[in-house]
Amino acid sequence: MSSVVSLRPRLELGRLARAGAGSLDDSTSDPRARSARIAQSLSLDPKTSAQVLNFARVRRLAPFEVLAAGVIALLSRLSGADEVAVALFADADREPSALRARPAEPKSFDSLLRGVSSALAAPKVAPAASFSCAIGWNRDAQVRAHDEPMRPPVPDSGAELSLSFAQREADGVLEARAVCDGEHFDQEALTTLWTRYQQLLRQCVAGPEQDVHSLALLDEQELAIVVRDWNRTEAGFRESRTLHGAFIEQAQRTPEATALLYAGGRLSYRELDEKSASLAEVLRSHGALPGMRVALCVERSPLLLIALLAILRTGAGYVPLDPAYPAERLAFMLEDCGAALLLTTPACRGRAAANGLTVLCVAPDLTIEITPGRSVPAASEPVAYVIYTSGSTGRPKGVMIGHRSCAALFHWADGVFSAAQLAGVLAATSVCFDISVFELFYPLSRGGALVLVDNVLLFPSSPHAEAVTLVNTVPSLMSALLQLGPLPRTVKTVTLVGEPLRRSLADRIYAQPAVETVHNLYGPTEATVFSTACVVERASHAEPSIGRPISNTRAYILDGSKSSKASPVSDRQPPHLNTTLGRATLPGRATRAKCWFT
Repeated sequence: MSSVVSLRPRLELGRLARAGAGSLDDSTSDPRARSARIAQSLSLDPKTSAQVLNFARVRRLAPFEVLAAGVIALLSRLSGADEVAVALFADADREPSALRARPAEPKSFDSLLRGVSSALAAPKVAPAASFSCAIGWNRDAQVRAHDEPMRPPVPDSGAELSLSFAQREADGVLEARAVCDGEHFDQEALTTLWTRYQQLLRQCVAGPEQDVHSLALLDEQELAIVVRDWNRTEAGFRESRTLHGAFIEQAQRTPEATALLYAGGRLSYRELDEKSASLAEVLRSHGALPGMRVALCVERSPLLLIALLAILRTGAGYVPLDPAYPAERLAFMLEDCGAALLLTTPACRGRAAANGLTVLCVAPDLTIEITPGRSVPAASEPVAYVIYTSGSTGRPKGVMIGHRSCAALFHWADGVFSAAQLAGVLAATSVCFDISVFELFYPLSRGGALVLVDNVLLFPSSPHAEAVTLVNTVPSLMSALLQLGPLPRTVKTVTLVGEPLRRSLADRIYAQPAVETVHNLYGPTEATVFSTACVVERASHAEPSIGRPISNTRAYILDGSKSSKASPVSDRQPPHLNTTLGRATLPGRATRAKCWFT
């Protein structure tokens, strides 16, 4: 079922600061600064006016038909709606002709023109509040003087945007008077909209047979700013260490420092290093080699961290399986990932069917029961881990991430987080979610300590709650955590990922006794945990931004076109954020993407 969606939510999203100095920002301006109605006089430049009038003359169309079809083409690109409802007022009509365009369907400018002509020839309808836009033609204005104000725009149709066009015959200039709801637009938005309109209209009349979704909304200069200037994130780094290699080096520097705090005690860097090295030897002897993948299905305990490091030390990549997942999902992931081994515990052994794989069942005291199975060839390319997506858009996909991608992420983090902030990082995220990579391995590579809990809501009851300095979670869980009571005074930093962060929650976090910094982070699994980041302002009325691309990452805002071709856009156009991706999905039995960007 299609829906008529207002323009406002789509046109206000994606605001980017001028001169390349701002961030990828989905915030809106302070609502108290908006006026009820705003108006602006606009003109097509002489060249575009001449092109439109000549096109109309050759096609034997009224200029209004061409101008109206151009507005509909623009709305089809910018609204993000399944359906755009437009009211057409010709001359002094008090009742409009109604036209409903479907942006999802490929449309040439020729077909839009036919739709306008048909709508104008059809019976009039009563004005309706569901119209997104009203377009009118003021024939009376053709003979007005240059400084004579254009007559008021089209009658009140309940539309959020009204455009009243007029032609000045003396020099062939086409003009418009725009009136819109000040809560949905501002003067800058109207100016930007008009610039996009002219850019699109010129291409429409030059090639009316083309799909309007394939036409560029930006000129070459704007395109260079969006694609090149806003993505100057290059930052050279020589980090070549693996995830486990960085930990091993840290263990050599601070062997007796605390690496892990858990309900039953603590592990030093030396103890974690020794235990993971010992388990790695066992794994190697049973086929865990570079290029292999080892599935891991264990409960949240010190063994979880020991096993992760042990798998990595063999040169294999780990594939986490959450024991709480449904058996069907676990079976699919285990079959799809091509694992050589399954590492589990007595408590979790029955959760994932091995299907002939070699199984290493590790007890809490690290004694191991081995069930031999079939041999599996090594993969063509080593990876650090394979994490499966949620499957919300189809079947889950296993995303492969390499060590260097993690090293690049950690290099960025070095410029953001201090040693004091990493002194006690809450480890509460399932290892089936990629934010656990940052949460576990980054502190351990920089001398920090982890505070392990089953989930973030159990954090207040941890015996080591007062050791936590940084909490990393999703906004919904942070909101639930705050309902349980105030955060410990040791928590200075909060990083939020995975869901939209609202101003109301940010304010609640900053109201905590000791929180100094809130980070809003975003990134798909394919792009290695985080792609954009920002520090949320403490005193602001704006919704938090998702920030700027982190170092060595490019982010592109596309126009959200539902056709096969999405184009880069500038500020105040509906954003669909695309980031360059780190690796590929597994070439398993599920349907895979044909390629990923690197």
